Amino acid sequence: MDIKSSAYMYNCYFCFQEISFFALALLAISIYFYFFRKSKSNTDSKVELLILTICILPLGYLMMHIETRYIWANIILLMLLSARFLNDYFKDKNQIFIYRIAYFLFGISFLIFPVYSILNLQNKNKDLFEIAAYLNKNNIHGKFTSNLEDAGRMWVVAYLSKNQFYTIEKNDYTEDELKNEINFYGVEYYFLGMEKNNIDIDINSMEFVGQTHDIKIYKTN
Repeated sequence: MDIKSSAYMYNCYFCFQEISFFALALLAISIYFYFFRKSKSNTDSKVELLILTICILPLGYLMMHIETRYIWANIILLMLLSARFLNDYFKDKNQIFIYRIAYFLFGISFLIFPVYSILNLQNKNKDLFEIAAYLNKNNIHGKFTSNLEDAGRMWVVAYLSKNQFYTIEKNDYTEDELKNEINFYGVEYYFLGMEKNNIDIDINSMEFVGQTHDIKIYKTN
């Protein structure tokens, strides 16, 4: 197995674990239970189709980096499969107590990662909203650019503050190129990020407007 195949299998494993930490175990047991056991009922074909759908869905992302959001449909399918499997394996054997415990554990397993994500992502990107609020409060509106390497964060700030963010889509531009772009598009503000970023333009000729979250704001003209 080459590196790309190994990476895909690992990503696929992680995605299923995010859905439920019982997901792969449930899928493996269900494949045996509904495909390979000796005694099968006539209604198993519907469950077999469900299992095949769960297995086939991730294959469409074989040539790319798979993420859990790509296979969210499997959440519903795995819930249906778990309910059917537990019903067939426990309830029909009159093991009601074990059936209820297993049902509870499977149900909880689908909630673990969403709850963890809610707690872990709490206040994520809060600073972007605070920067946008600062711009609105101080009436800083118009076109701006920045030396920040992560342009995506500035796009969010621009959207939240109803401004326009401009950037050069390459990393090796010169100061003259940046100045020409600023003049050509009429960019009014320069956001200077002070943390782990290089100053790519002379700011001495600019007017200092304010500072928020380690970003100094200068008026270009």
